[in-house]
Amino acid sequence: MPHELAALEAQALKENRSLSSMVRLMLIKGMEASGLPLIEPSQG
Repeated sequence: MPHELAALEAQALKENRSLSSMVRLMLIKGMEASGLPLIEPSQG
């Protein structure tokens, strides 16, 4: 993961204080980077 993107996500995590949202964001970005279809996580 590019350092710039990691820094932005780290900042967003501090601002939102929502780990689940950040994990979801990283999963989605990872899938997009891999070219895989987006799959909504079943966990809330």
